[in-house]
Amino acid sequence: MLKKKISVLILVFSVLMVFCGCAPSLPAESEENSAIIKPGTTYIGAKAIFSGSLFGFCGPTYTRYEITEDSVVCKYSVYSEEKVLPVEKWEWQEFPYSEEEWNELFLVPEEIFDIFQYGKIMYQPITELSSFLLVDGEIWCMNITPVNDENHPFLVHSIELLLPEDSIGKALFEYAPAMSSKEPFFDFEMRVDFSRISASGGEGRLVDVDKPYFQLGHNIVIDDHDFIRWSPADYDGNIAAGCEINFAIFQNGDNTSWVYDGKIIIEKIKSENGKTLYEATLISPDLLMKTDENTGRIYIFDPDTYLGDDEETGESRNFWDFVPFG
Repeated sequence: MLKKKISVLILVFSVLMVFCGCAPSLPAESEENSAIIKPGTTYIGAKAIFSGSLFGFCGPTYTRYEITEDSVVCKYSVYSEEKVLPVEKWEWQEFPYSEEEWNELFLVPEEIFDIFQYGKIMYQPITELSSFLLVDGEIWCMNITPVNDENHPFLVHSIELLLPEDSIGKALFEYAPAMSSKEPFFDFEMRVDFSRISASGGEGRLVDVDKPYFQLGHNIVIDDHDFIRWSPADYDGNIAAGCEINFAIFQNGDNTSWVYDGKIIIEKIKSENGKTLYEATLISPDLLMKTDENTGRIYIFDPDTYLGDDEETGESRNFWDFVPFG
């Protein structure tokens, strides 16, 4: 009888807890499910995590991975064709390598990438040589390459971090030189501390209006202002359908003081009535891109150091401007 009364009291207490909003919360979503790869999602290869020395240094590929119900659609650049890789099933699996088997995928012991330091690793096969990995809540892409070596028939070629495309900054630019008094350039204002920016692009032209006779071309070095400027028009007046601009940002004026890098992908959206609309996408592991709602200016910044603009001067303020040195 006593046990029955106790059971009734427990039941009543539980109901009251629910009505009062005090019911215990459900278990948090596990890390294994926190990065489910869903059809309709697109990822960008944004940061190099490992590069095999046999293959030379491989930076981020900036490859675009579009996830469908039964495939990955890969596009390596604006200029390349899409490549469709069939996938049997989207489901994280146990990492297929033991520590010993993993170490055999590296040519020399000094090069072994200690992936097991990150704890539990989940695995999504794409092809025999490519896979996605779930590592510490992040999605990585790993590529393995066959080589002519009896002791190491396969080697890890590269591992890179994938970022969701919808987390990457975008901006729009309308090119209509005959209808507008605006300068016919796609301006990207760099709101970071730097001594030099090195940029290279393919189609169209990179422009430095502060240099005598305008420094024009596919490669440009910027050291005295804050803009990367791109013109869709080439030397013959042809209008480019897009461009990929790779850039590196340095401090202290030398090639060894690299602080940021990234890629700006520019694509034509539409063209009509003498106007061409372009969309720019910034891919960088450390920088973001935004458009000022009031001025329309596009700026690229480090969210960890950028403190906004000075209200009086309008100049950008960075954390390092306020840190004393010496």
